[in-house]
Amino acid sequence: SEGEPYYCGVEGKKSIDKFRAKKKDPSLRCTPIFDPFHEKTERYNFSFSSELVDEIREYCRMHNIGVQHFVSSAFRVYLSAINRNANDVSFFETVSRRATAAERTMGGCMVHAFSVRTVFTDDEPFSEMTQNLAKRYLQIYRHSSCPTIPLLSASHDVYHHAQTNDYSTLVYTYMPAARGANDGWNRTFGGYNPGNFSHKAYLYVHEDKLGGGITCAFTYRVNLISEADAKNMFEQTKNILEKAIIDPDMTIGELKKAVTLTNI
Repeated sequence: SEGEPYYCGVEGKKSIDKFRAKKKDPSLRCTPIFDPFHEKTERYNFSFSSELVDEIREYCRMHNIGVQHFVSSAFRVYLSAINRNANDVSFFETVSRRATAAERTMGGCMVHAFSVRTVFTDDEPFSEMTQNLAKRYLQIYRHSSCPTIPLLSASHDVYHHAQTNDYSTLVYTYMPAARGANDGWNRTFGGYNPGNFSHKAYLYVHEDKLGGGITCAFTYRVNLISEADAKNMFEQTKNILEKAIIDPDMTIGELKKAVTLTNI
């Protein structure tokens, strides 16, 4: 009922405009994501302070949602703002897989990457968006025993685009950690090289167990996304988070007006 998804890139509308011009089709809503000839990547690190994270935690406690829902929603609002206000943003997000009893002793991968899509309106309160995203996670978990490959193929079958094209902005992983657990360890993300992976960017968000903040590691292909793109995304998302905490009734449209449109 929501129709075909739309690609909202960290690089703004540049990729989709280029693809539309190449194909001479202004109605295209996806872009190529697989490119074995441009593998060079960089990583941009950014942190949300412990003070801001304390406020985020309190907000999430009051609204009965997870921190990951709140943070992911803020990124999505920013991406909408820099992509012609397209209120349709998809991330590939890692979700714990519902393994069968027989699989528990076999090892292997225990997570899936699902395309998590959010469709919203400018009049919708940000708090409502976060609630809807939390419900979407629950819906996905109910079906997370399904194999990944058929799920990926479903998009191609429904919307008839090439296997090398997709709508998802990036791969998003949120790794919670028990805050204050005194086991003597602090966990940091060393990074990974996407290489021939099929996506343009990978965002790994994890909680700083000792410092109390949240650290983001953003790996991106340099032929498509610049350091300025990455820096602007994190600074503007931080601004969105702060404003949403102050006034939970702010609409998505009001939050987008606070986004500074630079380098897009």
